[in-house]
Amino acid sequence: MKSASAYHALKQLLALSEAQQQLTQAVQAALPDTLRPHLLGTALEGNRLVLLTDQATWGSRLHYMAPQLLAAVHQHWPHLALQQVKVRVIQLPQPTTWRRQAKLTADETHIAQMAATAAMLRHENVRQRLQRLSEKLKQRLK
Repeated sequence: MKSASAYHALKQLLALSEAQQQLTQAVQAALPDTLRPHLLGTALEGNRLVLLTDQATWGSRLHYMAPQLLAAVHQHWPHLALQQVKVRVIQLPQPTTWRRQAKLTADETHIAQMAATAAMLRHENVRQRLQRLSEKLKQRLK
């Protein structure tokens, strides 16, 4: 019995998720291209269509478009008695990027060898970078 009710609950959850996805797609289709990526999702709260966006500036534009968005939803689902649009700004977590800082250490002999090697290089870009590196290391020794 438990597995049948769990299956039924899961089936309902999947249907609800699919309906919400269709609602979001219908609203996105009514948006200009520049605004589409900023509509993160939609929800229904009573007679209110809730739009989720990532920034307040895009939220203002979504709010301005409320009549057209309600009309688009009514076109697909006329049985929904939506009368209002509410815009919510949600902050997405910023991806953390770890950058490993190289520790540059060398003594005067190695720095001199690096500068001499740079002077002999034919490739201009590599020569300049190696010279800059040797100069940085000289400054750190001081």
